[in-house]
Amino acid sequence: MTKYLPFLPFAFLLGCFASFGQVPTINSFTPASGPVGTSLTISGTNFSSSPTSNIVFFGATRAAVNYAAKQDFSLGSTPTYISVGDLDGDGKADLAVSNFGSNTVSVLRNTIPAPEPTAQPTNLIFSPVGGGELTLSYTAASGNPDGYIIIRKQGSPPTTDPVDGTDYIESDALGDGEVVYVGNSLTFFDESLSGSTTYFYKIYAYNGSGTTINFLTALPPLSGNQITGVSGVFYSRQNGNWNNPSTWSTIDSSGPSAFEVPIGST
Repeated sequence: MTKYLPFLPFAFLLGCFASFGQVPTINSFTPASGPVGTSLTISGTNFSSSPTSNIVFFGATRAAVNYAAKQDFSLGSTPTYISVGDLDGDGKADLAVSNFGSNTVSVLRNTIPAPEPTAQPTNLIFSPVGGGELTLSYTAASGNPDGYIIIRKQGSPPTTDPVDGTDYIESDALGDGEVVYVGNSLTFFDESLSGSTTYFYKIYAYNGSGTTINFLTALPPLSGNQITGVSGVFYSRQNGNWNNPSTWSTIDSSGPSAFEVPIGST
């Protein structure tokens, strides 16, 4: 049996955002109802010219946006012919327009961001934990994003999201945090840290690269924190837990259950 659903304006009015800060308005939408999977045309103002920058929700369900508002470009005098091809080697089609009247060629680069991922990675684990080093591992996000960016801050969570179109590299400052990894690996070894110090991490999924990179910031990133171990030599307090420095001591204790473990041992 085919199900027909009415399209309720308030269901997507609150979830439609433009990337340039102006509040979007919806004037009309068609059709008024249809079976699940029906394409819907929304007409209004202040929508972004980039499809991926318009975020539309029907209740709790995010919709795929295929087209966006038109964008006008300035060309030379009497544009006559147009060619399509990847002119800058980024894997996307660009436009070249010959202007007969001005005897020039206008090049229009395709700078539309890659589609934003639909999910963040999950299940952050810190193991093993040593004095001044941590290993992070996490589960891949659904939808197979191109990669992940990891932001770290000492003492408290980082508060700044990555910015679309910015080609970050390791050790770049990002607000009050630091970029420590960009890539598609599901594990990251963080070293040269201070011992007995808490570090906070946020991990965002992204698609694209270079100026077309698009970070998932519409959903909370995967986050967590971990205290590093004590640097030096310390001793087990009955049952030493590698991930819990409170079960270890720098003071030797008597009894057969105490044993010495140099930091870095496994």
